[in-house]
Amino acid sequence: MSNRADLDWRFGDAWVGQLDQSLRRTPPAASMPVRIGLGNSGDPAPRVVIRLGQDPGAGPPDPARPPEWDLRARPEDWDRLGRGGFDHLALSVGLLTRRLEIEVGSPGALSEDQRVRAALVAALDAAARIPPPPPTEEESPR
Repeated sequence: MSNRADLDWRFGDAWVGQLDQSLRRTPPAASMPVRIGLGNSGDPAPRVVIRLGQDPGAGPPDPARPPEWDLRARPEDWDRLGRGGFDHLALSVGLLTRRLEIEVGSPGALSEDQRVRAALVAALDAAARIPPPPPTEEESPR
């Protein structure tokens, strides 16, 4: 778990910008176009939407085009689940332990369609690889 006082950096503008650049530079090999929302537990809407397919990238949610999937976790669980990247095991563990919640989407589709599972893992892995910002002077150990 991060010792940072504010774990909310994950969905800030700088983080979303880095994620968008990363997805455009090296798009995941997802076999289906999909929009996946991510946010913190209790958020009224996703904070970022990851687009996979022909125009990969990330940005703020668009109410006119809601995501097909919306995943939520507490900030400390995002850190814990994504440590070292995100794979099929991390997705399964997150869902089984309820550290990762599906707000929108069909849990049954995860077991029925490998493409859905692969798209979610690709999006979550891309998000997990964006590093936190360097600590501020107040957060640095003395």
